[in-house]
Amino acid sequence: MKKVISLVAALALALSLVSCGSTPSPSSSGAGSTPPNSSAPQPTGSSYPNGKNIVLYCGYSAGGSSDTLCRLTAAKVGEILGTTCTVENVTGASGWVLWNQMMESTTPDGYSFFLINSPNVTTGKYDVDNPMKYDQNDFELICNHVTDSNCMAIRVDDSRFSDWDSFVAYWKQEGTLITSASGLNITSDDATADYLMSNDLGVEVDIIASGGSSDNITFLLNETTDYVMGNVSEMVSAHNEGQYKILCVFAEERDPNLPDVPTYEELTGHKIIGCSSRGYAMLKDIPDDIKQVLSDAIKQAVQDPELIQQLMDIYTTTDYRDGQDYTDYLNEITDTARAAFGL
Repeated sequence: MKKVISLVAALALALSLVSCGSTPSPSSSGAGSTPPNSSAPQPTGSSYPNGKNIVLYCGYSAGGSSDTLCRLTAAKVGEILGTTCTVENVTGASGWVLWNQMMESTTPDGYSFFLINSPNVTTGKYDVDNPMKYDQNDFELICNHVTDSNCMAIRVDDSRFSDWDSFVAYWKQEGTLITSASGLNITSDDATADYLMSNDLGVEVDIIASGGSSDNITFLLNETTDYVMGNVSEMVSAHNEGQYKILCVFAEERDPNLPDVPTYEELTGHKIIGCSSRGYAMLKDIPDDIKQVLSDAIKQAVQDPELIQQLMDIYTTTDYRDGQDYTDYLNEITDTARAAFGL
């Protein structure tokens, strides 16, 4: 309950500072209306942003985890640049309505940037049913902000298994278990982790379609599925409350929000990395001096201690990466998903 209250408080704070109006302007209720920060970078020979509103576009609905992240970030970016920074939600097709819009109908003037979510943005080109035109290489990457590792859980009252060893033994005995995911293709980090795990264990998995993480948890608790795969930020609170038991995380090391839960590699000796990451990008054709100022402000915001703590309060771990490190990271996510689906 404490963490839920923290989430509401963090979101309320952000909503008081930013707006998601359909027509952003300097007069809209936005974040960062404080005087210009003396340490904020300024472009050579330009007054950018000159008090003009900057828009952070989010490809997901208001109130969700991506939207919350954007609102907290926008507040900090506006503060750093001494202007307003508002959030606009352009939803549909798991982010692709926004990303197509940014590439095809947005002016590269430096007054907008956008959230990118992996694996959605990195693997869209490899969706055999609905391949996308663009990927991360078409954007000017700024930095990664958070990495939300996959984890899997079982019911606490399941009579068939109670820990990792008995879970795996039962799975191998049965041959197939049932789980659910909001996406059944390569753009779903949950489905990707499901297939990576089942392939590694030499068993089969049946994945049923769901409407999202809340449906996945409901399916587990009403015994429709045998286990649930999700992201740490979505699952840790109910785990702590004893609604289900998280058995492992699919990360390089233990998640700071689940210090007592081992990684998949600790349990099996085989490394599987599964996650959803969120970072920021802009259009490549923005003037270089403006691009530098905006990029520096976003990077400063992401590494701000206050913002890092706000995210920790809602079980979200900052994972700052930029430059070639960020590019390599997104390529690794792509390669992992392609391997899981044999593409």
